[in-house]
Amino acid sequence: MVTSDATKLMNRTQNLTALAAIVETMAQASPGSTSMENLRRAAYLHQIIAAMLSEQVNCLPETSEVIH
Repeated sequence: MVTSDATKLMNRTQNLTALAAIVETMAQASPGSTSMENLRRAAYLHQIIAAMLSEQVNCLPETSEVIH
């Protein structure tokens, strides 16, 4: 089991900054690459985090096929 006493909290600004960096990187990634798939997964998770941090659960992203 992994535990951490130094858990860092992410605020809305940090999350949106991370999501913007992911989107920028996605513009340069090859559409069918493993990197793009990983970036899509990361973006999906950050969208969920954004919805939770803004307390707008109704804005949770729709599910889509991520794993083939």
